[in-house]
Amino acid sequence: MTARGLASSVSVRAARPDDLDVYVALRAALWPDCPAEDHASEAVAYLTPLPGRGAFVAVTPGGVIAAFVELALRPWAEGVDSRPAAFVEGLFVLPEARRHGLARRLLDAADAWAGDHGSSALGSDAELHNVESQALHLAVGFVEQERTVVYARPVRSPIRLPAVTGGDLLGGVPESLTDELFTPLCFGANVRVERIVSRGHASPPGFWYCQDEDELVLLISGGARLEIEGQGELALRPGQWVDLPRGVRHRVAFTEPGVDTIWLAVFRGG
Repeated sequence: MTARGLASSVSVRAARPDDLDVYVALRAALWPDCPAEDHASEAVAYLTPLPGRGAFVAVTPGGVIAAFVELALRPWAEGVDSRPAAFVEGLFVLPEARRHGLARRLLDAADAWAGDHGSSALGSDAELHNVESQALHLAVGFVEQERTVVYARPVRSPIRLPAVTGGDLLGGVPESLTDELFTPLCFGANVRVERIVSRGHASPPGFWYCQDEDELVLLISGGARLEIEGQGELALRPGQWVDLPRGVRHRVAFTEPGVDTIWLAVFRGG
């Protein structure tokens, strides 16, 4: 069979939980230094999949899984002009099935996955010594962005665990609240969490938020209405949440006067 014939006869589909044993074996061939238990646990995250992760496999007419690609949605990625950034975390084709276009078929599926998850670009990487992988990337349309050398050194100071912190989302609100109260709770890599307290506050007429980061808002107490451009107003009661992708224009149309409307806001990718 010609290379074109094999590529056209192979089916590409989303990886499934029942692929686990074969999928783990392919991962072990790609990353032989990774412990077997790590392969198993990480594979489950892609075969389930967890939010922001996906995987596709190429299956031959005989039912053999001959290749796979793993994808993740990163808040950002070096050289990728998109936030969020879809990234190829792993791509492997069995040696006997190479040079038949399977990688290109899998990356076509990766393109569609990236678009479905709001990414306008697809990133990937290869180690400097892996010239075969570099050649594959160029052959399937990737453009080299930069080269870096990664360094590390051991920490000589004693390692201290981070302090455990806590608080009360419903407490510590002043009796008089002229403006909305914003209280940072914690920070992480491209993530921050805030408590917001409104007491009859709303966005000024004609004002819209348009943020360069994703925001998940959870209403803890009180009542509110969010207005989302093109979708109208959305009434929220305690326990309800909304995930607002970056760039989506929105405003607070109403919060109950004289009542503490408390929000938990999680910002990602800023």
